[in-house]
Amino acid sequence: MPGAAADPSPRARAAVALGAALALAGVIAAVLVLGGGADEPGAPAASRDCIAAWNEDGLATSYGRHNAVFHDYRDVQVTRLELAGGELVESERGECAVVFGAVELDSEPVAAGQLLRSGVWTPFSLLAGVELVQIAELQEAAIKGANASIDEQGRLAEL
Repeated sequence: MPGAAADPSPRARAAVALGAALALAGVIAAVLVLGGGADEPGAPAASRDCIAAWNEDGLATSYGRHNAVFHDYRDVQVTRLELAGGELVESERGECAVVFGAVELDSEPVAAGQLLRSGVWTPFSLLAGVELVQIAELQEAAIKGANASIDEQGRLAEL
């Protein structure tokens, strides 16, 4: 019948279905990247004093530069930790700590994070009694708890 729309070919139907699937995948990816909703708790804000202490210390930024460039770290958790009985525990009274987020312990444990003790940034793995298992747990927790980023100059910035 002249003027009537022709049945779309199987190839045309497949192209439309593929386009719809790609659009749905894009929406899902956007939701995952942007977050699931306002009721999800965010990471506590990074201590500006701790960020300043890091950024003003040439050895710390050198360490950070190594971590950013050679270990490809970007997400960092700046927090306060206290060394208690060979364990690092979160404490408002604790010392500044910088933890580099990773799904498993860094192959160089000294690169996992540092604690500011008596004005000196010290790798967690060099603290008496701190076990590598705990350092790995801190690194994993720092992925969701990231509240700062590190640039290729080793400097921290609050997120």
